[in-house]
Amino acid sequence: MAEFEKFIDGRCPRKQDSNNYFLSGSCGIFLSTSPSYCLEALRAESSVDLLMKMACQEEEETRNPSKVKIGRQIVKMCEGIPLAIRMIGRLLFFKKTEAEWSNFQNEISEVSAGLGDLSSMLGSCYIYLPCHLKQCFAFCSLFPEDWVIDKQMLTSLWIAEGFVQPIDNIDQDMEDIAQEYFMDLLWRNFFQDCTKDELGNVTSCKMHHFVYHLACKLAIGEYCQETHQLLWSINEGTRHLSWDSTSDLSQKLPPSLVKAKGLRTFIKMDQTKSGRHGTQMGEQTLCKFLSTFKFLRVLDWHDSGIEKLPSSICELKHLAFLDLSENEGIMRLPDFMTRLQTLQVLKLNKCNKLVELPKDFRNLVNLRQLEISDCSALSHMPQGLGQLTLLHTLTDFLLPGDDSCSKNCSGLGELNRLSNLRGSLRIEVKGEIADAVAESNAANLKEKDSLVSLVLVFARKESDEVLLKDLQPSLNLRLEIRRYGGTRFPSWMSCMPKLVRLQLFDCAACKSLPSLGELTSLKHLEIGELPTVEYTESDIDTLLSLPNLSTLMIKRCPNLDWIPRLLRPSELKPPSFPLESLQTSFAPIEQVTGINDRVKEVIKLLAIEDDGGKPRMVGIHGTNGIGKTTIAKAVYNRISSCFDSCSFLAEIGDKVQNNGGIQLVQTKLICDILDRDCNVASFEGGIEFFLDVFSNIKALIVLDDVEEPSHLYDLVGTQLEWFGPGSRIIVTSENLGIFETYAERANIYEVNKMDNGRALEHFHKHASIPWYPEIGKRIVKAMGQVPFFIEVIGSLLHGKTIDEWRKMEDMIKLHSREILKDCREILKICYEALDEKQKQIFRDIAWFANGVDSQIASYMWPDLDLLPSYQVLMPLAKIGEDK
Repeated sequence: MAEFEKFIDGRCPRKQDSNNYFLSGSCGIFLSTSPSYCLEALRAESSVDLLMKMACQEEEETRNPSKVKIGRQIVKMCEGIPLAIRMIGRLLFFKKTEAEWSNFQNEISEVSAGLGDLSSMLGSCYIYLPCHLKQCFAFCSLFPEDWVIDKQMLTSLWIAEGFVQPIDNIDQDMEDIAQEYFMDLLWRNFFQDCTKDELGNVTSCKMHHFVYHLACKLAIGEYCQETHQLLWSINEGTRHLSWDSTSDLSQKLPPSLVKAKGLRTFIKMDQTKSGRHGTQMGEQTLCKFLSTFKFLRVLDWHDSGIEKLPSSICELKHLAFLDLSENEGIMRLPDFMTRLQTLQVLKLNKCNKLVELPKDFRNLVNLRQLEISDCSALSHMPQGLGQLTLLHTLTDFLLPGDDSCSKNCSGLGELNRLSNLRGSLRIEVKGEIADAVAESNAANLKEKDSLVSLVLVFARKESDEVLLKDLQPSLNLRLEIRRYGGTRFPSWMSCMPKLVRLQLFDCAACKSLPSLGELTSLKHLEIGELPTVEYTESDIDTLLSLPNLSTLMIKRCPNLDWIPRLLRPSELKPPSFPLESLQTSFAPIEQVTGINDRVKEVIKLLAIEDDGGKPRMVGIHGTNGIGKTTIAKAVYNRISSCFDSCSFLAEIGDKVQNNGGIQLVQTKLICDILDRDCNVASFEGGIEFFLDVFSNIKALIVLDDVEEPSHLYDLVGTQLEWFGPGSRIIVTSENLGIFETYAERANIYEVNKMDNGRALEHFHKHASIPWYPEIGKRIVKAMGQVPFFIEVIGSLLHGKTIDEWRKMEDMIKLHSREILKDCREILKICYEALDEKQKQIFRDIAWFANGVDSQIASYMWPDLDLLPSYQVLMPLAKIGEDK
């Protein structure tokens, strides 16, 4: 086991060791006090395999000897760097013949001659980009490094800038063309680290730092960034500018900015998360800004303290994109705004005091995107909205009740003509609707085929049932209904075979759920605050018949509490990779045998029904690996909905040893409780700066693996006095002494070993097939019925032969005393049981942070023979939800 110990000692610093560990492609950038891990370049064969996979459409083509020979020469220039190989491979994808491959090799050799570094290779890839993609790529230099780029935001900006051009003789929406641009850049590896929604659509991405710096280098002069740390060179030639949102523009415009009179783009970036207010734009500054920059196409003034727009904004004859979101002082948009005939995108999200849109809003005939999310004071839509036939994105439609309806209000009939709507739409009904049938039929939602998400918010009125009956959408993939006043759901809700997500909240009068039997695509079902709804045991067969259901969330539905106890992941679908389990608000994430009884006992000690009492603590005490954290997670999942704010702080004992120590943990706690980004070190008095706010919040806090009493004092105070009435603190620890200070306010739950029967059942769950019960009994006994040990060894023996089971039994008996003293001993045994390829995979994985996207990790093993499987990783690394 010397190899494993050597690796672990190099990977994990001891408690007294303050050295930091980094991951980088270059080891020369670190201080000598910081050990580093150098990733080796891909081997020659792996490089060729990766290139051929990127370059060839058919599997047979990857074995073409002539192309493989040329590929070997090309990958030599890439020096084993995966990013370069993937990007060059995508360029070769368009070269079909061997002659084209040979010519490309000569061209790329000339371009990179004498340089041979990654930057020159990436520059070569840029040279081969089509012209329309070059300007779209350069535009991305406006975003800060490592920025999560929202796809819809980016493509809307491209359209507003005029980068997206219609294709001759092809009737295609600009949004679809922009989407193709984005996916083309993604396919060519100029974008990476994508996130997808549940429908598989890409929603955001990042840029590799080398690719990002290439964009910045190409954009120098025309594109600039201003940050609070650095002012890039703004001059007369600057056309596109991103501005640090915390920079002060309240008094005047900086002279350097005024020089760029030909500016076309001004967007704000929240590059810091310090909690400071955004750029404040005084009235004089606004007027000066508009008179200076008359050629703007994109103007982002979100969170700028604006209360009134100057009339001179109408002089921006080219303005296509205007973001006024988060300006809470705006109550009305002036009527002259409707003279902005070129406007395509208008964002007004979180303008909380906005009460109405201009009455001649229909004059904005080129508007393609209207965002009005979280405009809580807005009560209706302007008349004539249906005339904006180019509208593709409409976040919300507000329908006033008959008692508050004015002459300038739109009815749902305005949606009928908006045939291009796509994405998500939220319809909120503000009151009683007398002619609900006519209103809902007029909307004609059945014809909105491109709407994939529909949210319907009602006003708890009797007319809701009639209204919903005829609001049947097209084949929507996501449906959410809130505050529904009807007693039953319409029949069409049971006939949506493509529905992926269904959410039903606050439908107090409903006594039954819609029939779910034909919702064969349903993955997520969320039900909350349906106090009278009932679901019989006979309906469970229908629920179990849904082949794709993976998430069931039930909150505050007293008649449905029994459902999760009947369901298990195995009843819904067989294990797959990555393993998906049924998650419910009542069931623990870890399906540990017998855990439900333990969870109930801890919840009883928490006494959460004493809502107005003083904060209480429950300490979960036990030896290492006994299951303390698993119990805490399960309790947290089950009761978190009963609290105003929640925070789960994992592995505190290890984290306080890192740079920043307890302040990092305090910062995480503050961010969770206040639901905002901040840094405790930036506030005088540290965490105590926030105590006045904390004292009014009913909070649930889990402090996992606390080793020292001082850690508790620094996070929850010495008397639990920091948090509001009804707050509960759960602490897991091996050190019983840390609870002494809280003796009067804390209950202790002692986690004991599993009994023999449950331990064997738990072992069987993980070892599964084949099953050798007698050997299993002896292994479980030797491991002391500790859940962690059982899970690890059970997973390792999954699918193994009886000889391998016997060999493992002998190994465990030999080291049983060491195992029970230190859980790392069991990991050593697992590590030694891996073959050499598996050990290499484990060593590679160990350098990634917890929670990393498993797809990113897989890039390290382009050779399919090295790709890790669920069985390989389970003993030493857990995989779930692509992490």
